[in-house]
Parts: sequence; C-alpha cells; structure tokens
Amino acid sequence: MSSKKKDPKEEEAVVHHISVDEGDDPTLEDDLGEAPAIFEEGGQATIDQLKKVNLGTEDDPRLTFLSASLSVTEETNYMSLLNEYKDVFSWSYTEMHGLDPTVAIHKLAIKSGVKPIKQSQRRFRPELVPEIEKEVDKLLKVDFIREVKYPSWIANIVPVKKKNGQIRVCVDFGDLNKACPKDDFPLPITELMVDATTGHEALSFMDGSSGYNQIRMDPKDEEKTAFRTPKDIFCYKGVMQKIFDDFLHKFVECYVDDVVVKTKSRDDHLRDLRAVFERL
Repeated sequence: MSSKKKDPKEEEAVVHHISVDEGDDPTLEDDLGEAPAIFEEGGQATIDQLKKVNLGTEDDPRLTFLSASLSVTEETNYMSLLNEYKDVFSWSYTEMHGLDPTVAIHKLAIKSGVKPIKQSQRRFRPELVPEIEKEVDKLLKVDFIREVKYPSWIANIVPVKKKNGQIRVCVDFGDLNKACPKDDFPLPITELMVDATTGHEALSFMDGSSGYNQIRMDPKDEEKTAFRTPKDIFCYKGVMQKIFDDFLHKFVECYVDDVVVKTKSRDDHLRDLRAVFERL
C-alpha cells in the first residue's frame, strides 16, 4: 500500500529551497527549466497498481492511495487504521501544526566575515506573476513567511516547470548556502535504502507535507532567508530523522522528509504502521 497523501486541489505551486547553477543569469527572463527529478511526485514506480480512496467526504475529500491488490479484508483493515490516525496527516497548509521549537529549530551558521549578498532582481513572464503571488498569499495566510523591509540578504524566486506542465515556485538560496559551512551529517545513500527494502512483503510510502516549513527558523536568522517576489520581499519563519531514531533500519527508512515503512511479513504491516502513526 501507499499512505502518501495528495489532494488534487493542492496541485498548485509550492515553494521549495533550491540552488540554480552558477552560470544562470538571474537578471534574464529565461524559459522555464524542467523541474529536478527530486521535485517530481511519486518517486520510483511500484509493482502494485494503486487505488485512490477518500478518508474525508465528497465535499471535503481526504485522498490517499492503497494497493489495488489488497484483499477486501486487508483493505478494510487499512482503511480502519488510516481513519483512526488521519489527524496526523495534512491535506493543506492550514492543517500543518509544525514541530515544537523545543524539539527542533533551524539555525543558519553563517561563516565569519561573509558579506551578505542581494541578488539582482529577476524578471518573470507576465503569466507567471499570478502563480507566484497565489503561493505567497498561501504562505502568508498560514504564517510560514512574513514581510521584511530592510534585509541584508535577498534571494530570487525561481519558477520551474513540472512534467505535468504545472509551475512549481522555488527560491534560489545558492548564495546563502555558500555562506554556511557544509553540513557533515550525511544524506542516506538511495541505493542502500532501496536494497534495505529487499525481502519485505509490504511497503508504505509517506511524504512529509511541506516538510521544511514544519521546522521553525531561529528568529535571529529569519531575515537571512529573505526572497524577492513581484509582490514584496518576504522571509521564512519555518523550514525526521530524529523522530524515528529507534525505528530506523528496523522497519523504517528515511530520506529527508520521505519515509518508507517496511515489513517482512505482510500480516505484520498494520502493526508497524500503527507504531509510526503513534510517533507522528
């Protein structure tokens, strides 16, 4: 099964943090680039066909997916579990409560002596402006960003085109990334994570909803994340692995905010999902 949530109503622009190549000229109105593979939804293909199910109502749908190969009894059991724990999932920004700052807070370790950089203003094709402004309004409404008047650092919005033709709004934090020391905590090696699922009869995939926005920025560092939009200049107020520390490599694998729950025996998968949902 797959417990990844996706509401068609939310298939709009989403702000992500990326860096563009050093050769890109931010002053030019270039054609939209293709979205990097990491931004494409769905991940690697699965053998099972997926079946869309609704944990909400017709007027307020809460869509997710189950394996189409489940028996009637298995599907009933999974639906019961998902309905029991559906409050731990979100289908919109307004349902995201974020992590308690006492659990995690994001700080920027700017290198000593680094001079702040204000990127030259980037121009956008007129038809992109409403898409960008719509996403900014959504982020403002849920308090993920705030307006800033006199920032020392300014980054640019970078719209990219997804495979389905829709626009995803990103921010070029390349200069800010260069000003911070390299994080020595290694990302998991994806090939090893795939190998770690070998021999497991059941797999469930979950994606942290706007995962970076669920970790608050240290208030002292918020204005360093300032980015320019056609509307104004804003900065972030918010940006797994520790959450599942004692589950890792046993029945959970994590890659940033993506989670795989794996179970050797298909009959035990509900038990492992329940443990993960309880932790969330």
